[in-house]
Amino acid sequence: MRWPLLLLSLLALRACASEVELDEEEGAREDWIDPNDPTFHLKISSPGSALQASCEATSPVEPTLKLILRSLFRQMHVAPAQKVGFYRVVSAQLSDYDVAVIDEYLEAPISTPVQRDNVRNIIANIFQIVDLGLDSPSKWQIFIRMFEPWLAPLNLLVALLAFVFFLTRLFSRGSLLKILLLIIFVVSLFTSYNRMYQEKMAERIAESMKRDDACKPQGLFTSTLSYLKNIVQVQRKSECLKFIEAQTVSVIFEISPMDVLFDVIGNSFFSLMEHFAARLNRATLALFDGLPIHLQIGLGIGVPVMSLIVFLFGVVQYRIGFFGIRFEPANANNGVIGQIGNAVGNVIEALDPARLRLPIATCTCSARTADCVVHSFECGAFPQIDLNRGKPPALPKQDVNLRRPDGLWANAPTTDGVDPSSPEEQMRNINQSIERFLSVGDNVTALYWIDVQFATQRQDGESYVYMAQYVQNLSRVGAWERVITFTEERLLHETHLLFAYFYISALSNLKLFSTIMNAKIGHLIELEAEDLNFEKESPIPLRFPVIAPYMQRTDIRELTAEEKTYLDEKSKELRLLSAFLCRLGKAFLAVENRTAALRFIWTAWLRDKYNMEAEELINRYNFAEGKKRQQQWEKFINRRTYHSPPNDPRSLFVQAQQQFANNNVKAAYNYTKLIMNHYGIYKPALLIHVNCAVSLKDTKTLFTLAHDLVDRSPHDEISWYTVALYYFVIGNNATAKNFMNKTTMMNRAFGEAWVAFGHILSAENEHEQAMNCYLKALRLLDRHQDLFVFLAMEYCRTNNVKWAMDFLKDPQLYPQGAEGAKPSPYREHERGCVHYTQKQWSPALSSFTRALRTINPEAIEKNGKYVKDQIMQIDTFWEPLISNMAHVQRRIGNYDQALILYECASLLHSEREQTVIGHGLALASMGDLDSALHKIHRALSINPYNIASYCLFF
Repeated sequence: MRWPLLLLSLLALRACASEVELDEEEGAREDWIDPNDPTFHLKISSPGSALQASCEATSPVEPTLKLILRSLFRQMHVAPAQKVGFYRVVSAQLSDYDVAVIDEYLEAPISTPVQRDNVRNIIANIFQIVDLGLDSPSKWQIFIRMFEPWLAPLNLLVALLAFVFFLTRLFSRGSLLKILLLIIFVVSLFTSYNRMYQEKMAERIAESMKRDDACKPQGLFTSTLSYLKNIVQVQRKSECLKFIEAQTVSVIFEISPMDVLFDVIGNSFFSLMEHFAARLNRATLALFDGLPIHLQIGLGIGVPVMSLIVFLFGVVQYRIGFFGIRFEPANANNGVIGQIGNAVGNVIEALDPARLRLPIATCTCSARTADCVVHSFECGAFPQIDLNRGKPPALPKQDVNLRRPDGLWANAPTTDGVDPSSPEEQMRNINQSIERFLSVGDNVTALYWIDVQFATQRQDGESYVYMAQYVQNLSRVGAWERVITFTEERLLHETHLLFAYFYISALSNLKLFSTIMNAKIGHLIELEAEDLNFEKESPIPLRFPVIAPYMQRTDIRELTAEEKTYLDEKSKELRLLSAFLCRLGKAFLAVENRTAALRFIWTAWLRDKYNMEAEELINRYNFAEGKKRQQQWEKFINRRTYHSPPNDPRSLFVQAQQQFANNNVKAAYNYTKLIMNHYGIYKPALLIHVNCAVSLKDTKTLFTLAHDLVDRSPHDEISWYTVALYYFVIGNNATAKNFMNKTTMMNRAFGEAWVAFGHILSAENEHEQAMNCYLKALRLLDRHQDLFVFLAMEYCRTNNVKWAMDFLKDPQLYPQGAEGAKPSPYREHERGCVHYTQKQWSPALSSFTRALRTINPEAIEKNGKYVKDQIMQIDTFWEPLISNMAHVQRRIGNYDQALILYECASLLHSEREQTVIGHGLALASMGDLDSALHKIHRALSINPYNIASYCLFF
């Protein structure tokens, strides 16, 4: 018994000894820190420590938070003891070094006093006050501060409302509704596509999570089972193939655009039904919820019956007859459904563009020239959809009685008595019928008899004589397309000059100039020694056929001797070679080949001196260049003018042309107005008439003339040329530029249009483009002296005086030493302006004087004084010249001569403010301040915003 007790005692002593050792070890390791315990700094390692207890009991140092707050309030100049609110705008700034010091302090487990001082200094200087603001702000200021965050949303709302307002202004209601529906549709497409994309991605993620290893090798049992399944079922994609496709094929290609489209359409149509059914189901459940069985049965029967009664008598408006129970439908338009249908129909009719009052163009064709004039009117009674389908408009039915009433025209002869001719007689006299209908301008009937005549003649076989008559008659009625088709089908234009002339005329009238360039007609022109323009070393710029037409095709035969003799005599009788060359010259002008055009047109005029078309082209494009040609041209023109009657429009036009060339614009305008008033729109004089109206700023005449030309000949380029110049005169340069661009697109060889285009661009300060237009016109109107002046003016406006003077003294253009040559007043005036801009007063006065002597030699006496009566006789076009001479005289101190010139300029054109200001300066320089002040008042009345007038006035 003792031994067990002794053993237990020893074990107890051993346990006590081990506990003492553990306590000593824990006491030795009490400074250990557990990194995973966030609250280790809150624990007291030895509760019995007196020093620890003293540290917890006292805190002599002020907490860091209070120090930071006191420093912050001190920097913002705020005393918390006053207990008053404040508003400050503060900015914070730290350098890289300061941030590094703070980061080192935060990361250190135990901070040193030096680190704490550095951090305290950095925080003390971190803030800077931008705006002191106001202490104790008012309620209004507090409200403004509260309202500031809402400014951006309000601006966005205002911008959205403004955008909607501008859309309603730019588009009609129907168009705006269509645009909004289109935007909603596009947004729906995007959202539906995005939803489908996310669904596909979710399906792929779910499938990938289900698969463990889709491509692992199959075992024996699995492969046997798959083989047996393929025998019974249709073989499908394996899991491995699906997995690889999911990894390689993008989701974008799995979404069909048709699925997206039908999803949007289905949601738009069936979403209303879905929401209505959901609300109806909820209402029905709420109605029957909590009711006993008998009430649910009663409501189930009563609600449908009441709905049917309301629908029949309230919506459809059925009524019950007096005798018996009889339902009679009321008028369909009186019910709710009828009213809704009418409202929807009115909305559809309002939005239908086919029922809008759209301008419909009609074409009224002249019987003589087949020119069409477009008129526009509003057609609101006939729906556009019916017109587009080719259906006749629904006109009201009328009973029309075409029978002649009894007693009306009782003595009128019968039809047989009016025209007793028989069809046999008409067939025998077809030529007389054709001439008769052509003489009265009935081209339609004349064309019918022309076709009948040729069909009768070709019964015995086609003859070149009959074909020549047929082509000539088709040209007389203006059937240009038929002439081209008939000639090209039989290669007639390669057979003889007569067919080639009518073929080229038809192409020229349809402006098919490229086809003319490719026509093989060079072998038909037989030139003689008198045609000096075509030398042997310079070949004719036309194409030649390789073989004769009758060798190219078997159905074309060769000309017989009798047929060739007839065609040659007919060509000589009509002088077709001259007309043919003239048409070729116009074609080469259209493709901007001036050299070839000059050769053809000058030779055409030599062959027929009374070819007015060739004469007009020579005069317009300055083809009579060279001493020999100029003498020949002037000699003939003088002889013809001498023998022409005085009231002939051509004679009046030649006189207007001479006056316009001499810069007597008003006299030329009087001649052209006389021609237009007595002979209508005379095409040769039309261009000079328009240019004179522009120079004199006759906007009323330009407006009326432009409307008449556009109504009568909208396909003629000169009509839109007149419209463009009208807008240019009234100062609408943008519209003028658009119409002049249209003019040059219609006829690229219209040189005057390019000149006017340059003027418009120059007024818009587009000097480079203006110079390009002048150079383009210079290629068409070669040696046109005014174009060099226009180019010089543009260079002067761009401060390139050297090049401006080079263009103004071109020796080839202005041969001063040549016999009979005289300086151009226009050129001299511009040279004087260039000298004036360089403040070279003496050269400027010399140039102006030469210009005035050229215009009227008697305007300046030998002693250099000006004759007022002679100056007043010159055209008002030269008023700027007189005004500029007055400016120069004022600059050099000749105030007496300057006053004379200013008075003459004021009488010629009293509304030029520069002239009035210069006159006032001259009077002020002579000491007449009252008269000078009167002139300054006059200048301010003309232009109240003139800075020079204001400076002189004050």
